[in-house]
Amino acid sequence: MSAPASAWEQAQAAVLGACLLDGRCVPQVLSRTGAADFDEAHRPVWLAISQVFQAGGQVDPVVISNALGGDEASRTLMLQLMEATPTAANISAYLSVLRQQRQLRDVQALGLALMDSRSLDEAREAQAKLARQMSSRPGLEEYSLSDLAARFLERHAAGGEAVCYLTWGLPELDRNLYIQAGDFAILGGYPSEGKTALALQFALHQAVDCRVGFFSLETNADKLFDRMVAAASAVSLTKIRRGALDEQDAGAIYPQLRVLAGRDLQIYRASGLTVADIQAIAVSRGLRVIYIDYVQLIAPDNPREPRHEQVAKISRALHTMAQSTGITVVALSQLSRPEKSVVRTRPVKGDNLPVEVPEPTMSALRESGQLEQDADAILLLWRPYPSDGQQTDRRLKLAKNKEGVSGKKLLLAFDGPTQTFAVRDPRSLAQRIRDAKAAPPEPQQVSLVELEDMDGDAPF
Repeated sequence: MSAPASAWEQAQAAVLGACLLDGRCVPQVLSRTGAADFDEAHRPVWLAISQVFQAGGQVDPVVISNALGGDEASRTLMLQLMEATPTAANISAYLSVLRQQRQLRDVQALGLALMDSRSLDEAREAQAKLARQMSSRPGLEEYSLSDLAARFLERHAAGGEAVCYLTWGLPELDRNLYIQAGDFAILGGYPSEGKTALALQFALHQAVDCRVGFFSLETNADKLFDRMVAAASAVSLTKIRRGALDEQDAGAIYPQLRVLAGRDLQIYRASGLTVADIQAIAVSRGLRVIYIDYVQLIAPDNPREPRHEQVAKISRALHTMAQSTGITVVALSQLSRPEKSVVRTRPVKGDNLPVEVPEPTMSALRESGQLEQDADAILLLWRPYPSDGQQTDRRLKLAKNKEGVSGKKLLLAFDGPTQTFAVRDPRSLAQRIRDAKAAPPEPQQVSLVELEDMDGDAPF
């Protein structure tokens, strides 16, 4: 007595049997499956169906049996496949079961490979493959225009569910940046100019409504939390770091600890993690938005490749992860410093402004132009006058914005002691100085004093 067929074997038989019962199923089957989805017993049938279809022939049991040799064994196999298929009308369901069962077998095989690893490097490689397999979803989704029309009516009908875009806590940015589930965004900035602080501010704001993960590849969790405490309580970060808190500071901090504890934000010390590792963690923890600080520190799958190729592959992997999992990915990136020869001063005579750094472009994203191609949105943060230690202005530019207008620039005020950003007067620093010079002098306070009568002839 033969062993009962497994779920994978049943799904294979149903998919192939549907093709034999109704040739109209063949294009859908060939577009959603490959030879690797079938075992050695069923793979020849799939190959025969593919060859006949590509040659323009009609797929039916007689033709496929003949393609397999036309002997008694092939004819028996055709009958068995058709008998195992209740109806060809359920082909979509059969295909879904087939893909799930194939993925399960791959996961099981990778689990065995992990157990049989002979070195830690082999174990890491198997674990990375297992993580990708566990969190992967089929890459092809098919919609007819009729399907999309029905979905449009559902989305826009009265009382229908509106498209949900992330908010950022800066009203001007909320009005111009449209990022939703499954998008890949980049926040680029020069070193030590506030991109981590801005990312934390965004993450804390979004953690009110959804589960957010912050993957830090260079800063430990306690230091990041110190920044969040400073921002929430308005107590100087310097005093927090030095442990120089007084009673007034404690009174401001302790109520905010309860507020921070209520935000759904998870911090991960992620040094040495690959994209596959980050994806596995994000999926298993149910994260909806993740921040990665920063992309150039993600461990490559192949350390021997040239650096630009490593970063390019990391970028493509992050984009694929966002699309396949539905998780919004915001990756921080370093910008390459401009050459000194292109640094200039403002062309305003007599304003004595400090040296200004020119506006960065997407090409400044360090080590890979692939980041520019893969991202749905790119934000660039920079300090226009880095030589002026007292200047707190920052500019934030929407350099790429697939769903909105690109090129929009926000003027932000950065408060270093509390590590917070706020939108400020949109006029530039130079314009404010020009306005001040053009304005008439402010009137001075007039004071009245008693005059001394030197000759005794004063009339009053």
